Amino acid sequence: MKILTLLCSFLLSASLTSQEPSLSRADNIKIFNESQRCFKAAIKEGQKLTESRRCAKLSLEAGRSLFEPDSNNIAILTYNYGKTLNKYGKERRTVLENATELYEYIHGKDSPELIDLLIDAEKPNRALSIAEASFGKESIPYADTLLDAGIGMSDLTRLSSKSRYLKEALKVYNNEAEGSESWGASLANFHLGKIKMAQGKYKSSIPFFLEATKNSSIASYAHAFLVEAYDRTNQ
Repeated sequence: MKILTLLCSFLLSASLTSQEPSLSRADNIKIFNESQRCFKAAIKEGQKLTESRRCAKLSLEAGRSLFEPDSNNIAILTYNYGKTLNKYGKERRTVLENATELYEYIHGKDSPELIDLLIDAEKPNRALSIAEASFGKESIPYADTLLDAGIGMSDLTRLSSKSRYLKEALKVYNNEAEGSESWGASLANFHLGKIKMAQGKYKSSIPFFLEATKNSSIASYAHAFLVEAYDRTNQ
């Protein structure tokens, strides 16, 4: 999902509250800034999950000594750390629940600010309810939420729900000016094709991958899957 950053990328003394009694304020600032740089670098480079988790945890621990416990910065740090944890682990659920409570306190329980967090916490229905109330069911933000819900669900036993979200998103994207060639439509088609392949329906996956090739940013990935789909169907 989306990477969140603090309101201030690096700390200034005016933004601080208290610090660890065993460390000076300067020490805490240094630890925090270094761990933030480390976290951002690990996310940017990709596939460095262990490093991003370590740095996100350090950022949160240092941040707790520098910010008020119910501040927006702590909410963001908690969310960032939660996203690095194992999707099937209890700790991830607990951390993201804590982040949700902070976001609700700061932004309100029906705020669009919660949408991405709820998707990562695998609570798509609530995220979609907020998106619908905030933007309307025919809007691109609502389609984006449907797309994120379809892509973000990690439970492979819920393929039918993933497919439904993606198809609903596709309807909205196709009604827009760019239509089937838009990035959103192509990405939705691409993931629908992957779902068909996961279900062993290789022939059914081909039309979705072909549609996905209409956008240049998705085309190369779609072509790679098309090769396998054609091979599986002896084409």
